[in-house]
Formats: sequence, structure tokens, C-alpha cells
Amino acid sequence: MFVANQHVSSGRKENEVDVFSGFGKYHEIAFSESRYSREETLPFIAQ
Repeated sequence: MFVANQHVSSGRKENEVDVFSGFGKYHEIAFSESRYSREETLPFIAQ
């Protein structure tokens, strides 16, 4: 799948799968959703 090969964060992949899923439901296209979950990261603190 195209989303799996992208070099972006898992959070962005999760968003794209959600959008494709909604598009598929609206147009009645079969779509199997891949599972992506956000990775916990520490917040950026400027010094």
C-alpha cells in the first residue's frame, strides 16, 4: 500500500488511512484499513 511506503510519522499515516477509509465508505469502495498508532514523544522545550 502507498501509505506504508511513505517516510512520515505513524500519526500522519493514521490520519491518511482515516481519510481514505471515509472516502471509500462514501463512494462504496472496499478498503481494508491498516492499523497505525501514534508514537509517544517528549515535547520540545526550547532553551
